[in-house]
Amino acid sequence: MEAWRESIPPEIFDWWEAYDRLEGEPYARIAEILKLGFATLANSWGAKIAPEDLEPAKSHDSSAAKGPAEVERMLRTAYGG
Repeated sequence: MEAWRESIPPEIFDWWEAYDRLEGEPYARIAEILKLGFATLANSWGAKIAPEDLEPAKSHDSSAAKGPAEVERMLRTAYGG
């Protein structure tokens, strides 16, 4: 990607960057629509889920790992158990 970016004029790169911001990745759009729909459906069932909660983990942080008791508490809080 770096070689390609270095080989094109800045105006062309700016055009592609603007196009990406306006049009976006089609699969990213579908993913956003699905996250919003799933969060809306889950909220109608009583779960407290925001679309941002459905984002995949970007990196694994072992300090953020939850034990079974913490996961059970989170599920009971979210689903009212």
